[in-house]
Amino acid sequence: MWFDQAVTGRGRVEIGIPEDSGDTFRFTDADTVDSVARAHRDACEGSPKAIASLGLDDVLRGHRIGPGAAQR
Repeated sequence: MWFDQAVTGRGRVEIGIPEDSGDTFRFTDADTVDSVARAHRDACEGSPKAIASLGLDDVLRGHRIGPGAAQR
């Protein structure tokens, strides 16, 4: 979630995750090991494409708590 928001600037709903982070740990009958693993794999596969145009000095400002948050 942090990676996607920071890099793309998309919000939680647009990414497809609940507004409340606690709700991301609530599963439904539709959730299976395979579906969760697939969602993780899809997110990982999209990561290189999402950062392809970024340079080492680029500052990511898309996350709600601001740039550099991962370093805290």
